[in-house]
Amino acid sequence: MRIRRDVSIIVMIVFDREHSFAVRCQQRWVSAIHNETASKLVPLLAGTPHEVLLLAGTEQGVFLLQSGADRQAWQLTRTTADPSWSYGHVSYDRRSGTIYAGGHSASHGPAVWRSADLGQTWRLSSKGITYGDDGPGVQRIWYITAAHGAHYAGVDPAGLFRSDDGGETWCEAGTPIRSLPEYATWRRGKGGIPVHSILIHPDDPQQIWVAIAGGGVLYSADGGQAWSARNPLLPGGGDPGPGGSGPALHAQRLVAVPGKPEHLVQQNHQGVYHSEDAGLTWHDATGDLPTPFGFPVAVHPGEPPALFAIPHHNEAGVRYIDGARIAVWRSRDRGLTWTVQSHGLPQETAYTSVLRDAMTTDGLEPPGLYFGTTSGAIFGSVDGGETWSTLAESLPEILSLTAVEG
Repeated sequence: MRIRRDVSIIVMIVFDREHSFAVRCQQRWVSAIHNETASKLVPLLAGTPHEVLLLAGTEQGVFLLQSGADRQAWQLTRTTADPSWSYGHVSYDRRSGTIYAGGHSASHGPAVWRSADLGQTWRLSSKGITYGDDGPGVQRIWYITAAHGAHYAGVDPAGLFRSDDGGETWCEAGTPIRSLPEYATWRRGKGGIPVHSILIHPDDPQQIWVAIAGGGVLYSADGGQAWSARNPLLPGGGDPGPGGSGPALHAQRLVAVPGKPEHLVQQNHQGVYHSEDAGLTWHDATGDLPTPFGFPVAVHPGEPPALFAIPHHNEAGVRYIDGARIAVWRSRDRGLTWTVQSHGLPQETAYTSVLRDAMTTDGLEPPGLYFGTTSGAIFGSVDGGETWSTLAESLPEILSLTAVEG
């Protein structure tokens, strides 16, 4: 047994002058007794021979791909998650061995789906995922992750929700992002203004980074009570308008280098950027990419870390992988130069896209790299992107892809 300081949540009902209410989360530090055995990680795929799991969230259901440590043969399974729902993001909580999926349906709205048996059975809940009667409706759950015993969900319009009971109930974490003065200046895109990336410091649950399409990167040192902007400044090409300068607000993906939580990498509408001081300063890592526009970015640890990007054509709202030839670009010098990697990938009339959460890496050596397309294909590489194989085809549109290794 041991004593650990942890964060709990007080749910507060806040009444306004018209007697409407909204759910708010207020953090406090408490002392809690934890059994050492209860905090150990649940072995991935316990009782099965598989060592690597890919979780695919799609427009019509959740799919799993499982493989051994050599990652040569893959088994595809469609889970029993309702295929009439769209699943914007799927993640795996190692502490409980539970899959979490942020889902949406036209009739039900948004909800968090949970499965403790690798997708054979599911439970769902949307309790507390609301801005109240006077607030806007929550449109979608775009990201879900576990950290320090809690779960966090990013939604559209921009909001961060937290659960302390395994996803059964939720409340808005800290100061509502929509209450920030700059929120009124953010630009709504095709996917709204969602919180689509959430990073929690592995050693300090109070440190949180979120990325918002149209709102950029925000950082909090106190669990979301106060937020500050952490965005690249773009002379001559910022979001305020063509020829202007200002912060890059159209962040599409934010990731951290494994083992280095202050080393961040983002893909936005203006290029790839990296920071080694938790987002206080950013350096342009677009280098010689054929186009700065893109959605996903991935990173694999090393010195320096390897960066992976998929540049996209973007003209008059028409977006597809640059040149209609599927390729992943890799940089091993912090974005100064990039190398195209396309061996084994379709190179003709590939008018498809890879969305921001649909590229991922595993933690094995050599690194596995995986991505899914809007046309329903999943590709994988086990040699750092040098060669590629098709892992699945003809699936629904891939919205997210997450790799988990045993």
